[in-house]
Amino acid sequence: MGLSCDCGIDDYEWYYEVSDDTNYAACSSGKCYGCGGQIKVGDEVAHIWSWEMDENGEERPWENIGRICEKCWGHYESLKALGFCMTADWGFIKEAIWEYQTDFVPIKHKITTRRTL
Repeated sequence: MGLSCDCGIDDYEWYYEVSDDTNYAACSSGKCYGCGGQIKVGDEVAHIWSWEMDENGEERPWENIGRICEKCWGHYESLKALGFCMTADWGFIKEAIWEYQTDFVPIKHKITTRRTL
C-alpha cells in the first residue's frame, strides 16, 4: 500500500526525502520515479534521496533514488499537506493518487481508470 494515515516514526533502517522544490532542471532524459512518465532534458524535477541509519543511529545519505516530475511533486506536496504518508516505491505518486481517489473522494468525483494522474 502506498498511502497511509499513520505517519508515526518507528525504528526504520532507512527512509526517504523529496527535495523541497522543483528548482532542478533535468540534465538527462529518463522516467519519473513517481508516475513513470517521461522526463526530458530541461524539465523541472525534484530529487528523492534515501537515507539510512548506521550502527550508531546516525543518519547518512545513501543514494539518490530518482527524480519526480513537477506534476508528481505537486501531488506529493498536496497529499503530505493533507497528512498522508507514502512509501517510496517505483510509481508511488501514481499509486497514492489512485488510492486517495478510490478511498477518500466522493463517488461522483472518482476517476474510472488508473491511467489518469
